Amino acid sequence: QERRFILESLRRGAAAAAAADGGAAAAAAATAPPAAPLSASAGAPVPPEPPACATFVGVVKMDTSEVLAKTAQVLKEPELDVVEVLDNAVVVRMSALTGERFELTVYASGAIEQLGAAATLVQHGPVRSSETMHRVGQLESSQVYVAWVRVFCDSQAMESRQKGFKTLSARVKTIWDEPDHVILGVEPIATSKEIVKAWRLKSLQHHPDKEADPDKKDSAEDMMKRLNLAKMNMLRAAPLGDSSQPSPGGPPRAPSFGSASSRDDDDDDDRDSSSQEGEFSVPRPRSPAAQQPLPRQPRGGPGTSYQEGGATDGWRCSLRVEAPCCPKLRIVARGLTSLNLEALGLPVPGTVEVQRFTDGEWQAVLGPMPTSGSGMHFTLESLEENSAHRLRLRTSVELDPLRFLFAKFAPGEAPQTTAERTEEQEDEEEEEEEEEDDEEAPPEDEE
Repeated sequence: QERRFILESLRRGAAAAAAADGGAAAAAAATAPPAAPLSASAGAPVPPEPPACATFVGVVKMDTSEVLAKTAQVLKEPELDVVEVLDNAVVVRMSALTGERFELTVYASGAIEQLGAAATLVQHGPVRSSETMHRVGQLESSQVYVAWVRVFCDSQAMESRQKGFKTLSARVKTIWDEPDHVILGVEPIATSKEIVKAWRLKSLQHHPDKEADPDKKDSAEDMMKRLNLAKMNMLRAAPLGDSSQPSPGGPPRAPSFGSASSRDDDDDDDRDSSSQEGEFSVPRPRSPAAQQPLPRQPRGGPGTSYQEGGATDGWRCSLRVEAPCCPKLRIVARGLTSLNLEALGLPVPGTVEVQRFTDGEWQAVLGPMPTSGSGMHFTLESLEENSAHRLRLRTSVELDPLRFLFAKFAPGEAPQTTAERTEEQEDEEEEEEEEEDDEEAPPEDEE
């Protein structure tokens, strides 16, 4: 292609020169076939070839982080209903909720001096649906309370009507209300050995077979059920006993798996607890091959290959961009059907567009438009009330073109292209090779 370009330029130049002289040779020169350039070995001067220009233009696109924006909403008066009242808690239902967040307040009427700061309980949370239920605990028994809820949207607020209720009288605690460690008489962090020992002592004291009074036998059976439940709950989270600790005068003992610590064959629960006492897993050491870091992939990707001294199939260019600050997008104001946005840190000159994530892809909603300064304001209109949107900012900067001027390619070092050659180019190359072979062939006498 370079040779054809040079020959065509020479032909046009000769035609223009002949036309300027006004001779008959102008027409002949214009219709004559292009002559091959003379080689330097024949003694004739070779005309200079025009330089080939390769231009590279880079476009840098920068996307900001996503911004979740939501349009405003007209607040309505929420409603509060008392569903269930207990001795130390209350369950309320909140309906007709609007806005972004709510605030539920429960106030103890006439008990500020006795309760102090605990007289007012407040719960906060986001509004995810128009109706929800909440349970408020840590209340005093036989106390009168007043509850109400407020909703917020930006600087607006709306409050519901107040609802009063009175908690129930304190009920008598039973063994089922006591913690497990209190039932067994051990510490909350007792070991499995201490738990099993305490369970045995308590079982001997409260066994139903030892009660001669029929009226007390039912309470003894309940106590045994409570003891078994407390032991089972505490053994699940109990640490190991002294069996896994090293002895002071010798090597550490290996942990026992499924050791039978029970001597009473009639107690199935005792055998189950002893087997749970030694169950744990020992971490296995990692192999040296697994600890070695994985090889890093080249920057160009898994399929990119690099060689010393440059690529062999063409030119490879890399670009590194260092920016002092990246563009940012933030929400300035929210309306019922509009959003006011502000873009900061924009490059000048450049183009900018606002994109929204819709139907599984990013689509432009504003722009692209040229940047007029480092900061710009945008307005998204015709939006739905109380609708959420995922937005981001895309900035494009076109770099100055980079040009390479090649005066002449050395023989055999011209870069090979990957495009398929046409039949006409292959025929021209074959003719040129035959002409070169004829010129370089010596006479028969010299052979």
